[in-house]
Amino acid sequence: MKHKLFTLARWSALPVLALLAAGLAPAQLTPEQREADFRTLVSSVSKFYGPLDWKRELQKRDPLDMTPWLERIRRAPNDVEFLQILAEYVASLEDGHIAFQVPSNFVADLGVRFDLYGGVPRVWSVTARYPADQFPGLRIGSELVSFNGEPAMDVVRRQARIENAGFERSALRRALIRLTLRQQQFDPKAIEAPDRVAVVLRSPEGITYTHELTYTKTGVPFLRFPPSENPKGGSSLNPSATEFEPTPALQTEANLMEPFAKAAVNSRLFSPDPEVQTNQAIGIRNPVYTLPPDFVQRRGRLASDLLFSGTYVADGLRIGLVRIGTFLFPNSAQALRELDEELTFMQANVDGLVVDVSRNNGGLANLVLDMTRRFMSRPFYYVPSQYLPRQRFLLNLNLITDAVRQANAETWVQQTWQSSLNQYREAYDRTERTLTGPMPFIVSTEVGPLAWWPSIQENLPLGLFTKPMIVVADDLSVSGGDVFPALFQDNERAPVFGFRTGGLGASVFGLAASPLSLPYSELNYQLSDALMLRRQPISVPGYPVTRYIENVGVHPDIPYDSQTLENLTGGFRPYVAAFTRAIVDHVRRSR
Repeated sequence: MKHKLFTLARWSALPVLALLAAGLAPAQLTPEQREADFRTLVSSVSKFYGPLDWKRELQKRDPLDMTPWLERIRRAPNDVEFLQILAEYVASLEDGHIAFQVPSNFVADLGVRFDLYGGVPRVWSVTARYPADQFPGLRIGSELVSFNGEPAMDVVRRQARIENAGFERSALRRALIRLTLRQQQFDPKAIEAPDRVAVVLRSPEGITYTHELTYTKTGVPFLRFPPSENPKGGSSLNPSATEFEPTPALQTEANLMEPFAKAAVNSRLFSPDPEVQTNQAIGIRNPVYTLPPDFVQRRGRLASDLLFSGTYVADGLRIGLVRIGTFLFPNSAQALRELDEELTFMQANVDGLVVDVSRNNGGLANLVLDMTRRFMSRPFYYVPSQYLPRQRFLLNLNLITDAVRQANAETWVQQTWQSSLNQYREAYDRTERTLTGPMPFIVSTEVGPLAWWPSIQENLPLGLFTKPMIVVADDLSVSGGDVFPALFQDNERAPVFGFRTGGLGASVFGLAASPLSLPYSELNYQLSDALMLRRQPISVPGYPVTRYIENVGVHPDIPYDSQTLENLTGGFRPYVAAFTRAIVDHVRRSR
């Protein structure tokens, strides 16, 4: 996010870098304080991070092994380098739900964006800063060959070391945007961006160009932390992670159910930051692709519309399209009303439906449930999670169970909540660190927690659209964008078309309102404490057989990678033709 508190015209990082290199910068954190902060961070991973054992299995290493990181921290020449190491450690967990932010609003913007197409970095968008007649190499689709004298992919892979993502391609795509939009809030070394960079580009026709591009720099850079004294006495500095989680007011049903109705979904945790979203069309209402000439648009014309929709004809069939670009709307009730209207129309007027959640940045877990209900005609499975037990959550669960009983909810509702409490307490009381079994805690806001219980298998359908449909997803479909296609696969409701999803299948259910803090470096961060589960174990190449969505993602029934040069330069028309063929074939097979 770009916070323009004030603008520094042509601010240059070079004097600051020279000052740091010369050892003349003001006081930094002491080596002991840096080590204490890092130990606090790793200790909080041990205490709060639910996916820890899954990461050990997947990565074949132990995130609690501090040795290689401490060696680097002890050699760090300044606080910026220290933050870089912390950012790399957090990113090494390969978990896009983790939040880690530097107290800075400094931004260096190159005015051009790149993305991966066919595994090659190519120009995705260019601002008016670079006129085509003066910068002929900056064409949509031109390959980035080198960046400031280095092979482009070497620079991108280095940048990817601080990107929180579920798998490699997702991290590389984020890094490519970050290379040209350097925000110190997420990129500690953004202040090292030079004023100008030389780029070598190769056009789709094979012509090579060299251009000098300019970073525009705004905001207040972070240079160092203020000094503080070390505590006296004791053998070392080793404070524990501080958790800021005020005891919630639990007098009303709404307060009681808030953690469940709005299950720990934070837009920044579930997705790239807003500037990266915008520049990769992540979480955006309208699609990036060009629709057929006869497409009749319904939703998405007005600024107030939250969804995009319309119809067109293909091979004699009328096809509907509804795009859900996010599950984090300014008004969830309005989003549901719009979806109801569209699905009611589609049920009466189309032969098949394309539901597009590509580039979906996730959002509210209960909204994913409520939207899914509209496509289901029988009780359906909704992903449960395994939770790392915590005292505060146990307290809340006790209070909720008591409230359900005091409200004279139906016996079976009371029994279900009591059973969940018993299961959670059983995991809490074990002597070894362990997760709970699969537990459902997501409640539909439309039914009400005292009338229904969070369920795994018996979620109530609405059945507004029951005809054939497909779900379109890709590697920028994350969190809720992972869960939504998983539900349609697991319930055998619709095939998934496209590319594997981003694999952000952890959650921050218990820690959503409780950021952790490092004592000396003033950093706030959040960790995932739960793992979402598929209905059955999934076997895909490169991963253990597992029910987890985290890192694995959802793999399509109908594979298609839209990230090709042909799509980029052709308005993604081949992509549209491919998913159109998929829905037409699916409709005909369903008859």
